[in-house]
Amino acid sequence: MHFNFTAIGTMRVWLATLCVLVAGALGAAQADDKAQLLKLEQIELNERHIKGYLKISPKLVKMFDRIDKAGDTPDDKLAVELEALAKEGGFSSFDELETAVSNITFVMSGINEDDGTFREPVDVLKQELADTEADQDLKGNDKAELVAAIKESIEHTPKLKHRANVALVQKHFKALVKLFEE
Repeated sequence: MHFNFTAIGTMRVWLATLCVLVAGALGAAQADDKAQLLKLEQIELNERHIKGYLKISPKLVKMFDRIDKAGDTPDDKLAVELEALAKEGGFSSFDELETAVSNITFVMSGINEDDGTFREPVDVLKQELADTEADQDLKGNDKAELVAAIKESIEHTPKLKHRANVALVQKHFKALVKLFEE
């Protein structure tokens, strides 16, 4: 059985981006994570995607270490468990779950946690770049690495294709954020 763990990695990239923007710091991205950004298949999300993900997320989070260790070739037992978990969430396959999760987290990365407004994720990163470049407390190599990482993220971040996804993710934003806080 072939498994593509792209969206789990993508989810982590977008989640990391979200956390970074909230925390005000961005670390250097791994080459594999940057390549996964380019593979983001944007889909139109629906209630089933969001509710299914909310339902199974606690179980999925518990499996992250095993997923990381497996890389792109999980053992048969893990593959079966992931497919079953996806089906439990109402997804036709783990691939569909991955795609939905990457789209959810991509939209989340553009939502302002304070007021719920949405800006294109690339625009959020551009603002983070401007703030970082203007930050007098950041110095030398640390600042240069941070600026380079943000510029690279900007280069690889696509525009949102399905605007309806914003309203749907905003509707469930508090529940989704709560998942990532646990």
